[in-house]
Amino acid sequence: RALFEVISLLLSIFPDAAKEWYFDRERLCKRLPIHTVCEFGASLDTISYLLEKWPDAIKMKDRYRFTPLHAACYSGSLDTISFLLQCWPDAIKEKDDKNRL
Repeated sequence: RALFEVISLLLSIFPDAAKEWYFDRERLCKRLPIHTVCEFGASLDTISYLLEKWPDAIKMKDRYRFTPLHAACYSGSLDTISFLLQCWPDAIKEKDDKNRL
């Protein structure tokens, strides 16, 4: 719940923060907040809130051509994966830079 409160506060001050790419030192690439919250298993409230602020974020790919769905698969959260597929069913067809679904 704390993460949701922090993100909602940030977006109330800086609404375009959901669209800001940042450098992920672990992955060595630029990512969006939606990739990170999906990968690390944030609550569905948090993911939904970010998508509410910028619906197209669900289709954005990072350097490795990961969509938020790819990122969510790393966390193993079936709830997150299911939610993302409900939001954008065609995400299942998107391949990463190694041609993996």
